[in-house]
Amino acid sequence: MRPIRLLLLFCAVLAAILGVLAVGLFGIARLPWSERQAAAWLTGELGLPVQVGALAVGYFPEPWLEIDGLSIAAADSETAGRVIEADRVKLVVPWRTALGRGLAVTSMSVTSPRLHLVRDASGQANWDGLSERISDLMAGESLAWSLGALGIEGGSVGYRDELAANNFEATGIAITGRNIAPGKPFPGQVRLAVQSAGHILHAAVDGQVMVDPDHDAYAAQELNFDGWLGGGELPLAGVKLTAAIKELKVDLASGSVDAHGLEFDGLGVHASLEAEVRALESRPVARFALHTTPFAPRTIGYSLNQPLPATGDPAALGRALLDLQAEWSEAGLRVDDIHGELDDSRFEGSLWLPAGGLPPQLRLNVDQLELDRYLPAGSPENGAKSAPQAAAKALLAGLQEITIDAVITVGRARASGVTARELKVTLSPDEASSRKAQP
Repeated sequence: MRPIRLLLLFCAVLAAILGVLAVGLFGIARLPWSERQAAAWLTGELGLPVQVGALAVGYFPEPWLEIDGLSIAAADSETAGRVIEADRVKLVVPWRTALGRGLAVTSMSVTSPRLHLVRDASGQANWDGLSERISDLMAGESLAWSLGALGIEGGSVGYRDELAANNFEATGIAITGRNIAPGKPFPGQVRLAVQSAGHILHAAVDGQVMVDPDHDAYAAQELNFDGWLGGGELPLAGVKLTAAIKELKVDLASGSVDAHGLEFDGLGVHASLEAEVRALESRPVARFALHTTPFAPRTIGYSLNQPLPATGDPAALGRALLDLQAEWSEAGLRVDDIHGELDDSRFEGSLWLPAGGLPPQLRLNVDQLELDRYLPAGSPENGAKSAPQAAAKALLAGLQEITIDAVITVGRARASGVTARELKVTLSPDEASSRKAQP
């Protein structure tokens, strides 16, 4: 079971269990042994070791139950350890739910929930037992549940995948939502910070959200993202990022994802994106179309703390725009329709990045190119009476150091006052390397 579905179903099941528990502990909740009885009962219902630190129950104006020090551990000894912890869980339910006449919840608040997710080297996950038990509890007819208000604060998620040798940690998680019911849009907000591979991302997301765990369907509309990315090789001030999505649909049952009206602003770039993913569970295929408004490549370099190389003309690499359509699959990334501009040059072509270590393939047509502008100041080719072919070779020297199959055609190339028409530069991959890369 996917972690996101696990979390959603866990909240629904926990609400149902605690609702029953609130009535069952009438009058005895504050006795010393009540915590042990509650932990034993929850352990029996979930089939996993559960601990309860303290317990309180009230009944006016609506039944409520509060648990301090809740923890649920993995059942398998090889992945032993706490999977879920929370300092406090408080649930308020209407009387009809407490009397077993529905699964409506007035409010649910969780303070400092902590998820410890681990996948060991054999591929076994410590949440498998919990997800399987929740699947059993949710089996059969769909439950008509609703949640009037959800509040989660001070949450964290730690994930470690020993098989893939990667990990991340999310902290400061705050989630709010109102009028939540399966299949119906509701306003939601998420705040969190993510740390991974030396980078830190602070993010805030809000919009209209829809969840339908029974049908593995999720959606969002008018989704807004504000973030800050720092750490690693980025500048001390970091990078501010914003994005918005008009419509996002995720249908895990059919293995499809559709994103429409995605707008991104960051690093001095404004881009729009349309994307779709198919066969998510088997052999994913992602198709997307990207369009940018004019941006400054040098600004991106400075924003990433990676200044672009010096050029003979300081104004070079000052303006660009890009328009492309691409497809990614297990075979690699294919960009068949590239159009763009760089300073005064226009270009179009295709790029193929095959999987399995095969050499990339680049086909590029440029209408015109002033080569002197992009050569380093003081280089032998800049200003010398050399042919455009020599200048082009010097400009592409970096590409010659990698294994690539490239054909670049320039309609009109100028260097040191010399003009060449239909200049073609061909870079062939090393034959031995190509054979070695064959699967």
